[in-house]
Amino acid sequence: MLRQACLNLYIVLSFLSCWNIEAAVYNPHTFTLKNGLQVVVIENHRAPVVTQMVWYKVGTIDDPHGKSGLAHYLEHLMFKGSLNSPAGKILSEINRVGGEQNAATSPDFTVYYQVVPKNKLELIMSLEAGRMAHLEIEDQYAKPELDVILEERHMRIDNNPTGIFFEIILASFFKHHPVRLPTIGWEHEIKTFTTKDAQSFYNTWYTPNNAILLIAGDVTVDEVKTLTKKYYEVIPIKAKPQPLNIQEPKTSPMIQRLEMASPLIQEPYFVKLFKAPNFKEGSRQGFYALQVLTELLDTPVTGRIYRELVEKQRIATFIQISYQGYTRGPGYVLILAQPAPGHTITDVETAFNKEIEKIIQQGLHPSEVEKSKSRLLAQLDYTRDHVLSGSNEIGKALIVGETIKEFEAWPDHIKAVTPEQANATFKHVFNLSSNLTAILWPQK
Repeated sequence: MLRQACLNLYIVLSFLSCWNIEAAVYNPHTFTLKNGLQVVVIENHRAPVVTQMVWYKVGTIDDPHGKSGLAHYLEHLMFKGSLNSPAGKILSEINRVGGEQNAATSPDFTVYYQVVPKNKLELIMSLEAGRMAHLEIEDQYAKPELDVILEERHMRIDNNPTGIFFEIILASFFKHHPVRLPTIGWEHEIKTFTTKDAQSFYNTWYTPNNAILLIAGDVTVDEVKTLTKKYYEVIPIKAKPQPLNIQEPKTSPMIQRLEMASPLIQEPYFVKLFKAPNFKEGSRQGFYALQVLTELLDTPVTGRIYRELVEKQRIATFIQISYQGYTRGPGYVLILAQPAPGHTITDVETAFNKEIEKIIQQGLHPSEVEKSKSRLLAQLDYTRDHVLSGSNEIGKALIVGETIKEFEAWPDHIKAVTPEQANATFKHVFNLSSNLTAILWPQK
């Protein structure tokens, strides 16, 4: 029911800041309630549905030392309680009206959402505001949920070789920042959780001035203002928590290799990680250039490396390149591939490194960069159509500290990426003398 995000998603104080933006992406409206809760409204009248998302600025990088996974545990407990409480009845009420709901915990945030018919917006607001205002965690609900968390860990990590593999990769790649810890937590630390731990975590982080409320769909700003003032603005404000500002240490360039074997897989996996600046580090041009580069390199059919390794040489069955840039922690680029039948991990690694060196030496052609930018911009039409996808994109950006103005200018920033910037960013990030290579082998 309650999933962590891979997936690898803060606030002003007065109602005065109600403003509109001539937007290029979602045309959001935003205002801030008197208790510091930022409200964002995306009008989308294509269908008579509405989604509500509450993004809390707390994730697993905020877990207390020795209590990894506590943020995820609390996410579960937000659905537990007596049927007289908002937490206890939210599941049955949303199901009763035919709605959809879920939640997710990531290193950066915890998010709760519902999608319902538009005439049920007041219902979901009353329930979600109730959970934000008051959650009394009881032993009778909290203790059994520990077994659920442990079983989830066993299913997703301990009994899943790729889950263990990526857990070890992150713990090896990052030296100090808590992003290296598993979102679900280490098993021995999960077993130490108490009801008091969860209640204290809730009391510290779950406050309106540490959250963003996002409403999208067949609504108007005036409708949302009326309902948020009725249900959310009455929630008392708490002292705003101060996240720890933990940084990765500066290290010399190094090549790391990690290998693991499992009898539960049939084919090997090849993974490569490169450090990369997040959206706050370095230049903004590099942040947007990396988005262009990711699309340019691995998109099926058109991607430069995908086309070379998968379609032309047929060395790999697939290759995926993802950039983690909207994050409160250190950014990185992750490459995942599998060798095609008749080829080996060495073939994949050699071909990948050769293509990287080729791009560094020869550079990307300007037409490649321009076509990649055009494809990225064309994808906006798809995300605008769905009330949940657009809300998710803007929520992930705002929750880590991006501004609406900057987010809405995304098309202009993508258009402004030059071939020179793309090539300079590529050389800076895809450094073959400083990265981590990890291999998961089948064990016969």
